[in-house]
Amino acid sequence: MSKKATFHSSKVHLTDARILSFSIGGENEFYITPEELVGVVFRVKSEEFFDTAQKLARVILNIQTDIQFEDDESNELKSVTSIGKFRLGFSFLVDNFEELIQISEKEETIPSVDGTLITHILAIAYATARGMILVKTMGTYLEGAILPIIDPSELLNKPRQPQV
Repeated sequence: MSKKATFHSSKVHLTDARILSFSIGGENEFYITPEELVGVVFRVKSEEFFDTAQKLARVILNIQTDIQFEDDESNELKSVTSIGKFRLGFSFLVDNFEELIQISEKEETIPSVDGTLITHILAIAYATARGMILVKTMGTYLEGAILPIIDPSELLNKPRQPQV
């Protein structure tokens, strides 16, 4: 990566945001109201892809939702894992792509990506995902469960393989 490369947010453009897949429920369907919902935990994993020819950075967020609710009959807390599953995709056009992203000819090599750029696009993707999930869960027992605000660098603090 060139030492002269400088990140400018004005050179990054969100070109696409879409729900690739989602489901709410599970194999063992049950009915609870939003009022019975005691707790919600979101688990988020990111995947990053880079397309040199089109100067695109793509982010896919895989989000799973676990819930806790109080059983009406026993008044006990019950948990259900992976009750909500969301796969959301985002594309970003990066005007100065070649200055901020270096991709090796070797396929197994992880691209070298400017830290400010990757944090920036993850922040935009995550913030947009918060709104998408909020709208998509209306009328379900996940209504009102809001994806928490996080530091986008948390999405980077895990073993991952950005892909070309």
